[in-house]
Amino acid sequence: MTREECNVSISSMYRLNSQITDATLKNILFMWNQTVAITSFYGRRLWTYMNQINVVNHVLDIEEEIKRQHHSTNTIPYHVQAYISLAALFLIRLSTLPEHFNTKVHFAAHAALLRRLRHHLEISDSFDGKHFYSHARFWALFVGAQSEYQAALLDKSPRALASGSWFNIQLAQQARTCGLLRWGCVKEILEGFMYFDMVPDPSQWYSELLI
Repeated sequence: MTREECNVSISSMYRLNSQITDATLKNILFMWNQTVAITSFYGRRLWTYMNQINVVNHVLDIEEEIKRQHHSTNTIPYHVQAYISLAALFLIRLSTLPEHFNTKVHFAAHAALLRRLRHHLEISDSFDGKHFYSHARFWALFVGAQSEYQAALLDKSPRALASGSWFNIQLAQQARTCGLLRWGCVKEILEGFMYFDMVPDPSQWYSELLI
């Protein structure tokens, strides 16, 4: 077995968005960045598996902590870290799947994950009207919207059908709230969390989303 080699320096090339405050989640995202730098597909799958376990355990810990809070307003940061974690879990899986694995079965398996993502987004939004975590919310909504477009692509449905789905509608509203109308600015925000080349290309549907 040959030693896996990384092509980039993690500490110098990858800068997390400041709205990621949880230390465990920071480590998970740094781990993912190292994963995508591994050249071997099977090496990347092994690291991905390890990352998924860490993220799932972290989400469970966060949700247990939410239950222990006596006041609902104290749970906002936990809901934010939960939806960041769930969005990361979706992309961690997607980032190392070969194109022929992007099937209806694959996305059906993510249905429960996306429902949980929406749950935490809706709860945090109900308490955080000013969107203090606006970039984190934007990125998580983007992940959900990308999933809706991918599902439409697999079903051979019109792209306009996805634009009327929940994540897309919420993303369009959040984009206008944040003034993120140009793809170049959007991509910069996304890269502060987790981003890679995807199918369909988000730069193609994002402008249509805001029409």
